[in-house]
Amino acid sequence: MDLCVVELGDLGDVQKWLMEHIHKCGYKYSPKELKQRLLGEACNPQPIVEYLEQKYLIWRTIRRGVMPNYSEKLKALLLSRNLRFRFIEFSEPVRTVEQAGRKVPVEKIVKSIVMIDSGGNPLLAIVKAQSMVSHRKIKTLLEVKDVRLATPEEVLAHSGYPAGGVPPFNSINRVLFDPEILKNETSIAGGGDVNKLIEVRTKDIVDVLRPRIADISDKKPKSKA
Repeated sequence: MDLCVVELGDLGDVQKWLMEHIHKCGYKYSPKELKQRLLGEACNPQPIVEYLEQKYLIWRTIRRGVMPNYSEKLKALLLSRNLRFRFIEFSEPVRTVEQAGRKVPVEKIVKSIVMIDSGGNPLLAIVKAQSMVSHRKIKTLLEVKDVRLATPEEVLAHSGYPAGGVPPFNSINRVLFDPEILKNETSIAGGGDVNKLIEVRTKDIVDVLRPRIADISDKKPKSKA
């Protein structure tokens, strides 16, 4: 089930699933038996408890006038989607690939780059950290006159995360994804806060975002010795 579609208010898939798995079985199984068949285990209250605790945490921090940090916002989203992940924390903001490479394999790092097209619309370009995003390829792919990098203010406004901490999972719906990333089982991306990265399964990124997969990168020129 595409949760992104559900978030937009399209409940068609939800209704179809309910009809197929619950409604037509209503007289055939007891509630206890139905739960066991659907969940594969006895009813477990822990997921809803964790969800409510996270909602209360956000409500409490807002009431106190202190917004939750961005990595906690990302964590809550990933937990709600039952995705496997791990945060990698640094003692200072991660500004360069070389800096990140001190703790994690550089070949697994991906960049989530917020861009603006000639119509003023945002898009997210995800490429490997060792590559550069190709403006030329994106313009051709999207058939737009021009694309540019978003300003820090635009990055926060469109993605919901600060520049330098943008994860693949954010508020931007138009996503371009370079196929080179698929070579790695897991990918390491922005972790919400500028001093954190997050490792997730590459397949999960694709399954959740449903991006347009296309060659949008150029290799970085090798530095002269």
